[in-house]
Amino acid sequence: MIIGNNRFSKMLLKGFFSFMCFGFLVLSVFTLIPSHASKLNRLGYYSICSYSPISSMILLALSAISLRVAYIKLSSDNMFDPVSSHRKLGE
Repeated sequence: MIIGNNRFSKMLLKGFFSFMCFGFLVLSVFTLIPSHASKLNRLGYYSICSYSPISSMILLALSAISLRVAYIKLSSDNMFDPVSSHRKLGE
């Protein structure tokens, strides 16, 4: 079972979301690289992605979301225990 309340599962998920964050950062820079293309991008030059600044911003937002999940959401102690989270809300 991958999702559990043990330390190894949290470490595995944290590594996965950190890898996703790094991948999104690399891809956001990669979309801005000049290249021979058939269309101009929104910034006025030919690049790998013709939706260059928009796609870069979307990838940076996805990177920030995956970083938030990796280091803030997975740091809580009872993340996978819905009963304890409901008890905290009801108190």
